[in-house]
Amino acid sequence: LRRRADDPVRLLDGRGHRLTGRLAGRNGKAARIEITAVTRDETELAPPRLRLVCGVVKGRRWEYALEKAVELGVHGIVPLLAEHGVVEPGKGRRERWLGVLRSALKQSGRAGLPELGEPVGLGAALTMAGAGPVFVGTVPGEVDDVPPLAAPEGAAWWTVFIGPEGGWTAAERAALGAAGASPLAL
Repeated sequence: LRRRADDPVRLLDGRGHRLTGRLAGRNGKAARIEITAVTRDETELAPPRLRLVCGVVKGRRWEYALEKAVELGVHGIVPLLAEHGVVEPGKGRRERWLGVLRSALKQSGRAGLPELGEPVGLGAALTMAGAGPVFVGTVPGEVDDVPPLAAPEGAAWWTVFIGPEGGWTAAERAALGAAGASPLAL
């Protein structure tokens, strides 16, 4: 609303493009933008892409986690419904979560909006990870020796699992181990 005619404008489409333009006119609160250049942010879209599978946490902390994931460069976010999870996301939360992602995208200047998956259980999330490397966040003292991060070259997606507030169950740890999840110290 503070811009004037011919002022430069930078836009993001959320699909990997950065647009440059100028303010060509205004009618009340509606603005007309003349696009002068479109570039594709290849670094934003280049593999490996990072998928975060994260236990849904209480209140605004989940929205904060979404915001920070966008700012840190995550390409996909999957809300995890774990056995010890303390939150069951209610209906209608997806639109709010998408709004948080869009706001974080604008704030961080990233060109690609992360994919937001539906809340799923651990089995479905591991299936989603496919053949790419899988990592699991650990807490201090949970794992004695955490090796340096290593993943195979050429993987399209890396998937990082962050557990629920209530911690992983023995069955969930076994499933992560069977999937070849490597520990990450956070």
